[in-house]
Amino acid sequence: MAEQSTCLPLEGNSARAGRSNFPPKVIDSEVYLVARTRKEYSLRAEVLIQIRFMTPNEREQSILDFWEKNNILQKSIDQSKNWKPFSFYDGPPFATGLPHYGHILATAIKDTVIRYWYMQGFAIDRRVGWDCHGLPIENLIEKEIGIAGGKKEIIEKYGIETFNAACAASVFRCVADFEKTLKRVGRWADYKNAYATMDTNYTESVWWVFSELYKQGLVYEDYRVTPYCPRCGTPLSNFEVNQGYKDVNDQSICVAFALVDEPDTSFLVWTTTPWTLPSNVAIAVGSSIAYVKVKKEKHAYWIAKDLVGVMGDGYSIVDEALGKTLIDKKYEPLYRQPNTDTAYRIVVADFVSTGEGTGLVHMAPAFGEDDMRVGKQENLPVLITVDLEGNVKHGHGIPGEGLFVKKADDVIVRDLESRSLLYKRERIVHSYPFCWRCDSPLLYYPINSWYVAVTKIKDQLVTNNKKIHWVPEHVKEGRFGKWLEGARDWCISRNRFWGAPLPIWRCKECKAVTALGSLAELREHAQPARNGYFIMRHGQADHNLKHIVDCDPTDNSHLTDEGKKQVTASAANLKDTHFDYIFGSDFARTKETGAIVADTLGVDSRNIIYDERLREINAGDLQGKTDTQFYTILGDGDDKLTRTPEGGESLISVRERMMGFIGDIESRYEGKTILIVSHDYPLWMLQTGARGLTNTQSLALLTNQVFIDNAQVKPLDYTPIPHNADYVLDLHRPYIDAISLLCNKCSKPMHRVEEVFDCWFESGSMPYAQWHYPFENKEKVEQSFPADFIAEGMDQTRGWFYTLHVLATALTQTKSDLGEHVGAFTNVVTNGLILGEDGKKLSKRLKNYPSLDEVLETSGADALRYFLLASSPIGEDYIVSRKRIEETARRIIGTLENCYSFYAMYAGAHHKPSSAKSANILDQWIISRINTLVRDVTKEMNGYELTRASRLFDMFIDGLSNWYVRRSRSRFQKSGDAPDSASAVHTLKTVLFTCAQIIAPFTPFIAEEIYQKLKSKSDPESVHLCRYPVSDATQIDTKLEASMDTVRTVVAGALALRAQSGIKIRQPLARLVISEKLDADFTTLIADEINVKTVELGKKMELDSVLTPQLIAEGNLRELERAYAGMRKQLGLSPADVITSVAVSDAHLLAREVPAAWRTKAFGSIDANIQYDATIEVALNGATIILAVQVK
Repeated sequence: MAEQSTCLPLEGNSARAGRSNFPPKVIDSEVYLVARTRKEYSLRAEVLIQIRFMTPNEREQSILDFWEKNNILQKSIDQSKNWKPFSFYDGPPFATGLPHYGHILATAIKDTVIRYWYMQGFAIDRRVGWDCHGLPIENLIEKEIGIAGGKKEIIEKYGIETFNAACAASVFRCVADFEKTLKRVGRWADYKNAYATMDTNYTESVWWVFSELYKQGLVYEDYRVTPYCPRCGTPLSNFEVNQGYKDVNDQSICVAFALVDEPDTSFLVWTTTPWTLPSNVAIAVGSSIAYVKVKKEKHAYWIAKDLVGVMGDGYSIVDEALGKTLIDKKYEPLYRQPNTDTAYRIVVADFVSTGEGTGLVHMAPAFGEDDMRVGKQENLPVLITVDLEGNVKHGHGIPGEGLFVKKADDVIVRDLESRSLLYKRERIVHSYPFCWRCDSPLLYYPINSWYVAVTKIKDQLVTNNKKIHWVPEHVKEGRFGKWLEGARDWCISRNRFWGAPLPIWRCKECKAVTALGSLAELREHAQPARNGYFIMRHGQADHNLKHIVDCDPTDNSHLTDEGKKQVTASAANLKDTHFDYIFGSDFARTKETGAIVADTLGVDSRNIIYDERLREINAGDLQGKTDTQFYTILGDGDDKLTRTPEGGESLISVRERMMGFIGDIESRYEGKTILIVSHDYPLWMLQTGARGLTNTQSLALLTNQVFIDNAQVKPLDYTPIPHNADYVLDLHRPYIDAISLLCNKCSKPMHRVEEVFDCWFESGSMPYAQWHYPFENKEKVEQSFPADFIAEGMDQTRGWFYTLHVLATALTQTKSDLGEHVGAFTNVVTNGLILGEDGKKLSKRLKNYPSLDEVLETSGADALRYFLLASSPIGEDYIVSRKRIEETARRIIGTLENCYSFYAMYAGAHHKPSSAKSANILDQWIISRINTLVRDVTKEMNGYELTRASRLFDMFIDGLSNWYVRRSRSRFQKSGDAPDSASAVHTLKTVLFTCAQIIAPFTPFIAEEIYQKLKSKSDPESVHLCRYPVSDATQIDTKLEASMDTVRTVVAGALALRAQSGIKIRQPLARLVISEKLDADFTTLIADEINVKTVELGKKMELDSVLTPQLIAEGNLRELERAYAGMRKQLGLSPADVITSVAVSDAHLLAREVPAAWRTKAFGSIDANIQYDATIEVALNGATIILAVQVK
């Protein structure tokens, strides 16, 4: 029996010239030989070296380079232009932080689905986007600039413009990191045309969505109690509140409210928010709840009968009544406030229960939603004893004035105790809402806010949800469905700064309200310019004829005769226009132009005013150079406006002075018609600034580098619009706040309300806003709505999924271009959380997860993707473990690599192609299995069951490697002309080639690697340009697969028996008895796998473990054959490489029989004078044998 083999150099042998002796390596009890020079033993397939020795990171980077250099993504887009569309919405992440495992999980799901449906023949827009607005950005900037006091401090120290500028500058800081990481994990997406929620076009579409809802009566303003963050100074929506609950340890007190007409009697009230007691105006009871009057010592208390245990010991019940009989009983307030004539009495409320507390509920309409509702019904006053910063107000006689409410709790409780009004005090742990962004405790606070009336469309929301396919399925009627059933009206306004502004203007005079839905409507309703303006370029001048730059006001480039004729002709065309003033550049050519116009039209020369701000662009060192040189320096790209000639100024600077001029004129004149005479590019900049155009939009106004011809006159398109410091249209605050409208009822100014949108409203508008619908891409959006597929985390069931669904349902309440009664998506995959190795949330402090970069470097993106897709059922949480990812890399990616490497070793040209159906049972089985795999993966992916689809590869790859390849090894090693060998090679190639295409959406890198090495010239350039394989039902043999499953089960049981007996697999045995009846082909497989001479049918499985001398000898030979094969492998030899001689120490031990693999080679004892290429020491039955070989 073989005991152990160890690799070592043969003593006394010297290396051949040019060779070095390498030390041997022994790893995991496996023998590894290091060839003296690997280059001497090249493999026929170059890819084998690449796969064997490249790290996962190196291999995947090479694939990324291949995609990039060959423009594969663009080719996929071009190829699919006329295919059926498949619509996908990518939820916009914030790009202010680095991508993490949560992003990788989401992107793996999205990319896998998109790649699959592309291969199924669908055209897909892979557009990504970035979330730019809202509290997440504002809170980040507050921390960076040191804001501690919240909203008030922002206004006082920085101002809205400066603060918002800082927000705008931050939103894309990590976009490059996102792109790099997402590309690294194989995500194909359109990064260049990403949408951003801060873009003007996006905001305009958000306005349109809002306007449509407003027209339907689904938007309203209300003064109500709403969840409110005192630090951020803004209300929050109910689903935002849902994201921030924490268990906290709070005060729980029972307070005595003395009855007015019953001495020594009080109502006993329970609360966990002592700070709200000063605003108490009523006590609520349940109409049908039984209450008892309890006497304890000298005082009596009213309390719910079912909760009388609160009293402790030593009490007696002296009276009993239903809640409805207590209505309107008066009590003494704890802190009496003015204007409370209708307050301090008992009222009935339907929410009162005996589940906890005392059954009597303290009512403070200012700080409770239910309290406010009942307060309105009962005409109760609203006492606001806390300011917007969450501090107790001064001047109300309340303990804790000026303190934050949670700190005021203790002061108020001590005051009540000192007045003998505190009956009981204890600490309890309960759930309390905190701000999801700044982590401050929320208050329920009365404030004017704008709402979407979700309750009006609740039934349709539920109905539309029934049309959606959810994965996992239980979310449909569970988490999402129940949320819809309990849906409440949505507070969509935020009293903040960095967000899309609500397009609502209110007239101070008549209180009329206008909601706009487009920029066109803004221009239409905005107060017009105070004056009318025309622009005119000077006539042809001397420098124009010479085609040179003249920006020197002292150079005196005059009008040519032709130029004077041009100006005169243009002026004649203006004879019906009365100009009050002509403003012009102080250059000779513009003065002459202005004078001709004034003379022709009779404008008083005193009304011709020259202004240096209207001068030609300062071209600096290009003065006197050719126009071509000037245009070359500025270029044609988007940066044309920011480029600055040496010693000159940029076009942006020109725009600033031109717009400064127009603003000055607007402030000084009213009702005038004004002609502005200037130069080409300054007038161009004036027009772009007047319209608020971006750089790209500005360039579109040029024709052959020219905006306005000599002596040409144009009306200036100028309406005051919101613009930033660069005079680019900007709808953000504070610019939008400066725009007033004309009231269409009373013609007085209307001013915009200060609120901005909840950023969830913006992201919920993404299906339309990403394409600037309905102002552009109308047909595209309508054809792709609703989305065929979306995917995000489970938390988005009450976030993005919800807002998408609400807005889509609202927009399609009636028949529209988007459809009727539809949601925003038809298929949705929602994943669980990513947790650390300890099962807790990922924590840098705890270091409970592996570095993403490290995982990509060591295991690769394919392994990470597959792990995330297959490790946990969709919807459940994931445990990120370095060990489990590495195991996935070995089990899936490494096994596929090894299967291909094995194929490559035997894929030489001497193998004749085989197209006939193989008669070999293993070939038939693996062909059936690959077709079954295609069928089953297709079925699961069509149902968006990614986990189930992914896990199918585990079983298949295991069968391919550990059964088909291993059981077929001897077939591959036969002569290349042998039909069975050719059939095996052909079958393995077919299976690997098909498998690469099936697995391509899941593990795109290894799929591409294998595909590239197997494809023919007629195949598509990339596996990701292929159509998805189609299962051939005629190739599927379910009976064969079932029989092979039985064989593998039998083998597993037999191997277990071998392990129990301690006999290694290389040692032949005489007999195995099995209980399953199988055909001879299958029993032959079993016999070969278990290494027994015969397989017999019996009642149960039995293994004959008796070893005869003959069996032991065979075992020794197999051990040497294994050592010989290991030497070939570690020398890097292919089957075609020839070993010329084999030598064995103590050769007489093998005199009776030589291994078959050695019969064609010189064989003998080791000669110490021969330089062998490699040696190995093998221990056999206590004897040591050294095996040595020479290579041709």
